[in-house]
Amino acid sequence: MKKVSINIVILLAYTVFLHYFLLEESPHDKGIINMIYSSILIFIQVSVNLKMALSFVFRDDNVKAKPYLLSAATVLLLGFSACLGSAQL
Repeated sequence: MKKVSINIVILLAYTVFLHYFLLEESPHDKGIINMIYSSILIFIQVSVNLKMALSFVFRDDNVKAKPYLLSAATVLLLGFSACLGSAQL
C-alpha cells in the first residue's frame, strides 16, 4: 500500500501544480490545456509503474510486482477522473 500511496500523492501534486500554478495565463483554454498536460503526465506515470511491474514479473518476483500493478490501475482510474474534472466537462 505504500507504493500506491506514493503514486496517489504524486498524482495529486502534479494535478494541483498544473491547475493552480502553471496554467494561470490562459483562462479561456485552461480546461483543455490542463487536460492534455494531465493526460501526458498520467500516461508517463502509468507506463513507469507498468515497466516496474513487468521487470519484477520477468525476474519471477510476483510479490513485488503486485503493488506496481495496483498503482498503475489506481493512477489510471483516479487520473482519468481528475483529467476529465480539470476540463470541467
